[in-house]
Amino acid sequence: MIVRGTVIKGQGVAGSIFGVPTANLELEQSLTLPAGVYLGRTSYQGTAYPSVICYGASADGQKFEVHLLNTNLELVGQTLNVELGDKVSDLITESNVDVLRAKILDDVQKAKNILGLK
Repeated sequence: MIVRGTVIKGQGVAGSIFGVPTANLELEQSLTLPAGVYLGRTSYQGTAYPSVICYGASADGQKFEVHLLNTNLELVGQTLNVELGDKVSDLITESNVDVLRAKILDDVQKAKNILGLK
């Protein structure tokens, strides 16, 4: 499945607190996809970047966040095409920052291992 969306400014939590910057997408279509963490590939300016996608409910509706692996681009306002792959894990509802950080970093490492990245 390929989805398309424009990167909107987020709160900066994933990057500043968890060390995993994400592009928050405002999607052009609605999804009927189980919430979770997915592998993916994000296309931007003719280049496809291996990615980890977080999709699910948030306080203000649905969230679709993309972390481009081994890349740190400023993408606010840009349109991205994201190809979703296999599900890596389920989302957790946890308020402890250390537990969340460990889960996020574990998901990113799982994705890198699956994709053969360092």
